This record gives sequence, structure tokens and C-alpha cells, in this order.
Amino acid sequence: MKFLGGNLYQSETSRFYGRFNITGSRTKRALQSITVRAAREEIQRKASEHRRARLGLCRDPFETPVTIAALAREWREIGCPDRRRLAREGKSLGETQRHLDHLARLLGTLAPAQVTVAVCDRYHDDH
Repeated sequence: MKFLGGNLYQSETSRFYGRFNITGSRTKRALQSITVRAAREEIQRKASEHRRARLGLCRDPFETPVTIAALAREWREIGCPDRRRLAREGKSLGETQRHLDHLARLLGTLAPAQVTVAVCDRYHDDH
């Protein structure tokens, strides 16, 4: 990998990588840019967003997005609590788990921020 200065590297296949400090460790991440100038700008933008995310001002560009399926799995593991935060039992638990399975099957790969009215309509039509 060829060092281009700053935190920018280029692989043998001409792909650009940025070197970032993520949770205390130096890590290389692939960039989407195809020119050196755009790659440098992308590194600056991602580093700035990462610093702002630690303050809660924006989404961290390096975090792994949570999916609907992961949330449904976690909800099931804690017993599908009701609005009083008590674990459900019996018929109510079975119905809630059935809804979670259906939700995970249809929308499981989406992040919560990607759920739109159109997605809800599709879920409702299939439900």
C-alpha cells in the first residue's frame, strides 16, 4: 500500500484508504473517492463527523448500523416487555413474537432511520 501523505493511502488496485483513530486504535478504512483530492476531502469529512458524533451532534460514520432484525432479536431476548416494561406471558407473548418474526422477515435488513411511510405501507399490505 502506497502512502500519499496525511492519512491517505492507495492500494495496488488504486483504491483509496484513510487512516483514522477509532476508539483509541489506528484503523484503515476504504474510501468511496476515486481521485486524490476527493479522497482527502472524504477523510476530513469523516474525521470531522466522527469527532462531532462523540458529542452527540451527528451519526458516527464508522459505527455499524443497527438493523430492525437485531432490534427484534434483542426485544425477544428480554421477553417482549409491554408499556409498563413487564415481560409478556401466554397469548400476548406469542402474538408479539409472531409480529416480531414478520417484522424481521420483511424489514430486517433496514436500519430504523430507513423506515419510511412507503416501507410501512409495504409492511401493512403484506401483513
